Amino acid sequence: MRFSPILSLFVLGSALVAQTTVDYPDSTLASPAGQYPLYTPTNGNVCRVQIFCPSTFASLPTIPMLCTKVGVQIAGQYPYTAFVGRAGTTTVTALTTSFTTNLPNQDIQFDWSGRTLQGGGTNTSLANVWVEIDLCHPFVYTPGRSLVVDITSQSQVAGQYCRSAIGTGVSRMYDLAYTPASTGGTVLGSGGIKLRFVFQPLYQPVEFGAGCEGTNQLTPKLSATGSTQIGATAPLLLNLSQARANAASFLVLGLQCLDLPVFGGCEIYPQLSILVGSTTSSSGTGGFPVLIPNNSALDGVAVTCQYAIDDPNTKAAPLTFTLSNGLRLVLNK
Repeated sequence: MRFSPILSLFVLGSALVAQTTVDYPDSTLASPAGQYPLYTPTNGNVCRVQIFCPSTFASLPTIPMLCTKVGVQIAGQYPYTAFVGRAGTTTVTALTTSFTTNLPNQDIQFDWSGRTLQGGGTNTSLANVWVEIDLCHPFVYTPGRSLVVDITSQSQVAGQYCRSAIGTGVSRMYDLAYTPASTGGTVLGSGGIKLRFVFQPLYQPVEFGAGCEGTNQLTPKLSATGSTQIGATAPLLLNLSQARANAASFLVLGLQCLDLPVFGGCEIYPQLSILVGSTTSSSGTGGFPVLIPNNSALDGVAVTCQYAIDDPNTKAAPLTFTLSNGLRLVLNK
C-alpha cells in the first residue's frame, strides 16, 4: 500500500492532555436564558457574523498553544439549513468591514448545516448551555494576536431559531442578508455573543468526538503518544483499544473533515484520503506507527484519523462496522 509523504507518521500509546479553557468575556450562563437569536434573522435570510476577542483579554494563554475547540452558549433545539463556522487568529486590533481582512484564514472549521442544534432546555423553556465545537483545523494561538469566530447561519424555518447569550462589550461585524458574493458588513462595538476557546499544548495529538458501541458494550478507543512536531526523531503511535477481538479493522486518514452522522448516533469524522487495513489482536487492540517528515511545507497540516472495525453488534446497524472516536494530528514546526 502506498503512503503519501504527509501521512508517513508513527505510533506509541495514550497520553493525557492538559487543556486550558478560556471564556470570553465570562463564563456566566445568561439570565434570563436564551437572550439573543443565534445570528439568524427573523425573516429567514442567511446571516454571517464575525465575533472578536482582542489580544488584550487577560485570560488568553501567555505561551503559544493549540486552539482545538470553540464554544458558544445555545438554548433550544431547532433545525438549521446552514450553520458553518470559521475561526482563527488575526493581527487586526479591531474589526473592519471585510470578512477576509478580519480572518485571513478562511478554512471551514465546522459545518453543521442540515442538523438540529442541540442547546439547553426546550423551545418553550430555554436554558443556555455551553456547546463546544471541535475544530477541523486546530490552529496555533500566539500571544499578541486576537481571535475571530465567524458563523454563517440560517434556521430551517423563518422565525424559529436557537438563542444564545450576549457578552457585554463584545464587538461584531455582520451581514443579515448574506450571499456568497458578500464581502463584509456592518461593524458594531457591542452585541457579540459569548465565546469559549479550548487550548492544549503544542505537538500533542487532539482527541475528539465519541466512538460507537459494539461487541460486549465496548466502545473502540483511538489514542496516541508521541509528538506531532515536524522532524521529530521519535515516531508517533496510534493505538486502538476496546475493539472486537480478531476482527478486520481499517484506519481511515483524511486531510479534510467529513463529520457525517450515521446510524445509532455514530459519526464518521475524516474524509477518506488513505485506508490502512489490519486485524485486531485477541484482546481487541491494534496500532499503527507514523513518522513525521522533516518538511516545513507540512506546517499547519491537520490529519484526521478514525478506526472502523468489523462488528455485527455495532450500534451503527444496518452498517456492519463500529467506529472509534476521532484523532487529529496537527503538524507544526
